[in-house]
Amino acid sequence: MHPSIHFAQYQEAVSRSSGREMAAQCCLSSIGLDGYPNARFVALKEIKDESFIITGSLASRKGREVKINPRVALTFWWSSIGVQVRIQGNAEPISVEQAKRYFQKRSRLAQLSALASEQGEYFTNGLDLHKEVDRIDEEFRAKDLPLPKKWGGFAIHPVRMEFLEFQDSRLHDRTLYQMQDGNWTSVKLQP
Repeated sequence: MHPSIHFAQYQEAVSRSSGREMAAQCCLSSIGLDGYPNARFVALKEIKDESFIITGSLASRKGREVKINPRVALTFWWSSIGVQVRIQGNAEPISVEQAKRYFQKRSRLAQLSALASEQGEYFTNGLDLHKEVDRIDEEFRAKDLPLPKKWGGFAIHPVRMEFLEFQDSRLHDRTLYQMQDGNWTSVKLQP
């Protein structure tokens, strides 16, 4: 079985049991600017051409880290079906057109937040994000909100995908897929 099909089957099972939002939540791990691993939860936007798409501020720590070292990992933990998926791969920036499409799918409040704040930066004296959100909302009252200059995303191209299905017996079912010479290979791992 192709790992994308394997992933889609599990993701669909989670969507049925816990909803699409839970099925999209994952932990993105990158190599920090200081050399330490860094992890945070993000929402998977979609899987396109076998790549996992995430979005956000490119000026954030996450964005800067991934630009400097595109080797990243995604981890999905789906407790409702007892499955963990670990993906390692290389991240590549998505196009501005793709970023616009994903940005426009966000709620207006999420768009306003992205325009008003510098994600992860320190607050400066006098900065009132609520007022800034209100100001931007008023400025674009009857218009679509523009894509923030520092907003985009990454397509993560997997090179390794591991599926772990937990068993009551503790003899967990583990399958590792690896990209080798342009083809996926798979092996079973001991628990």
